[in-house]
Amino acid sequence: MDVQYVMNAKGEKTAVQLSMKDWDELLSNPEILKVIQDLRQAFREVAEMKAGRLKSPTLEEVLATL
Repeated sequence: MDVQYVMNAKGEKTAVQLSMKDWDELLSNPEILKVIQDLRQAFREVAEMKAGRLKSPTLEEVLATL
């Protein structure tokens, strides 16, 4: 997989670029798709918690799900 990094003026990595072939291969992998879906859901939940519309779980609750 050929990955190219996009950097800002400070030399910090800010994004990555993949070929369309590599991207299509990633999206055709069910395990990768599940990870992407889970991450999207997690980001939505964090946004809801920050907005006060969703209660943040306790550490005990988080550990119980592992």
